[in-house]
Amino acid sequence: MNQIENNFEKFEELYEPEYNQIVLNQTNPNNYNIEDLVPFGGIMYETFGEELEYVRSQPKDKIWTIIDDEDELYIISGFHIINRIGYVITKNSFKSKNETYSID
Repeated sequence: MNQIENNFEKFEELYEPEYNQIVLNQTNPNNYNIEDLVPFGGIMYETFGEELEYVRSQPKDKIWTIIDDEDELYIISGFHIINRIGYVITKNSFKSKNETYSID
């Protein structure tokens, strides 16, 4: 595991993750709250189907992977497959290919 930079709140502050655009475009915001429909406060993309296709179409330096490593959750810069739970797309590009943030 890479050196842990900070926690998830710091990640959100620095990189501004976007809400899951696929689910957002398929639901009526008057009836549902995106944060209730999608894990991690509405920002996670699934690892299959239309959501994975969307993730793969994004700039590589804005894709992050949520992973499970020995029962601890982390978000790491880049597109990864091993131990993945899901993906996050951010407004801001990551600074290093080795960034890791813990998720409480």
